[in-house]
Amino acid sequence: MNPIKILIADDHGIVRSGIRMLLDSQPDFDVIGEATDGWEAVQMTERLLPDVVVMDIAMPRLGGLDALCEIRKRTPSARVLILSIYEREEFFFSAIKAGGSGYILKECDPEELLLAIRSAHRGDVFLAPSVAKSVLTDYLSVHESGQSSKFDKLTLRQKEVLQLIGEGKTTAEIAETLCLSIKTVEKHRSNIIRSLELQSPRELLHYAYRKNILNNN
Repeated sequence: MNPIKILIADDHGIVRSGIRMLLDSQPDFDVIGEATDGWEAVQMTERLLPDVVVMDIAMPRLGGLDALCEIRKRTPSARVLILSIYEREEFFFSAIKAGGSGYILKECDPEELLLAIRSAHRGDVFLAPSVAKSVLTDYLSVHESGQSSKFDKLTLRQKEVLQLIGEGKTTAEIAETLCLSIKTVEKHRSNIIRSLELQSPRELLHYAYRKNILNNN
């Protein structure tokens, strides 16, 4: 069996060296390159055709999530695994929605990174256990609190607005898409927060991301 070809993308040399040392110790891995910024990762992926790209989320010139989107457009055969210091579910949702094959934390155990790479290569999606626990807790909380029934009571227009929020659209973009005024979209947003009994626009954003991911899986 051919080894898994891997590209490491991180702007910190010491991090790249540490990851490379770990991956080089595995007989089924072949590190074929290192990128120091997002654009270089996109270009090297096109040129070297790695099986898996291990990508830092915070990258210069082009951020990790934007680089992920470019790689998925230009080199769809490459699997992209996001490596991050941020244990925040909105980053995970954004990464998966953009076509990422996993989201793991830099503080993870070495074996977890190896498992994530092999999982991504198989075509699976890997989620760091700590992030998975947070997402699962939120998911169960949503259903236990009866949030699903509250969602069902939203109007069709409110559900359309919520869907677009989950897709990352701005208020202006939602207004343009639905042929509404910005003021009307803002009113819908406020009514959705009240109907779902959420506490803030941030909670609405998290809910919309979760709803969008669940609907697309």
